[in-house]
Amino acid sequence: MDIYLLAGHCNGSSDYCAPLKYWQSGFLSLQASIDSAIIEMATNRSVWKNMASIKVTKMLSAMYTWRYHIHIGSFLLFINLSFVSLMYLVTLYISRERREMREILKMMRMRDLAYWLSWAILYAIYVMIMANLMTLLTVDFVFLKSSYGLIMLLFFLYGIASLSFTFMLIALIRRPRLTAIAGFFITVLQSILSLLLLMKNLPKFFEVVLSIFPTFAFSVGITQSIYMEYDFQGVHFSDVMDDSSHVLFSCITLSVDAVLYMALALYFEKILADKHGKKYEPLFFIKSTFWSKGNPIPLKSEEDGDSEGPTGEYVEKISADLLGKEAVR
Repeated sequence: MDIYLLAGHCNGSSDYCAPLKYWQSGFLSLQASIDSAIIEMATNRSVWKNMASIKVTKMLSAMYTWRYHIHIGSFLLFINLSFVSLMYLVTLYISRERREMREILKMMRMRDLAYWLSWAILYAIYVMIMANLMTLLTVDFVFLKSSYGLIMLLFFLYGIASLSFTFMLIALIRRPRLTAIAGFFITVLQSILSLLLLMKNLPKFFEVVLSIFPTFAFSVGITQSIYMEYDFQGVHFSDVMDDSSHVLFSCITLSVDAVLYMALALYFEKILADKHGKKYEPLFFIKSTFWSKGNPIPLKSEEDGDSEGPTGEYVEKISADLLGKEAVR
């Protein structure tokens, strides 16, 4: 029995349960016999066989239901912030390294994708370690019946999606401390948004749309897994296409989010001007010159605007009045 099943005065480690004393003492059988005798006297018909087949089901009382939701909601808020500290350090470190090494990497002709993937692979190891630690903590208190590997996979994909989301913020804001603070508050807001999952009648359409946020997509799998733990089922790989399909949905959406935010990080890296004022056009990826290796796509400069002239990633920018006045010296 986990922390969400402690209803009334019942204790999972004890055979004694005060709310069930009425049933276990045998008084329920006496009451059924009296009711059967009264019905037989009034209707001249024996109903003892039906009364003897009565089954008792333990259920949460209406008074306890709101406490149950508070437990799940507080657990969601806590577990959604499990990677915040790591993402904060990633933001500070990568932002500073990127600012110092960007021009050196350009001189080495290193592509942006290789730069971001190198950081992603490095921090994926840390994400794996933290995912195992979080799984070890939760399987002993919450996910008692669930598969360790499936819960760990859910945590790992959530960490990878959060890492990609952090990369996007780094490429978009480009100020280390501001990026770290913004990432923290965005994660908190997403965690609060995930409390909508406590509504039993939340439309599936909203679940799919809001799963574009990694925290919400992760909360879908966690919330439904807690409900299955309450039913003494748990989530397992063998059941991932049936009752545990919500975990499969979360894993797919988290994978899509990771790819999406990594692509957005590369996109913002291209179109936002650096300290030299160079940037790509917003629709650079639809031009054939971007995909050809020999002809780099022309760059736009904030100072020069749309002026024509010899441009490129490795061409020094000159003022507009000198364009067309090339000379051999």
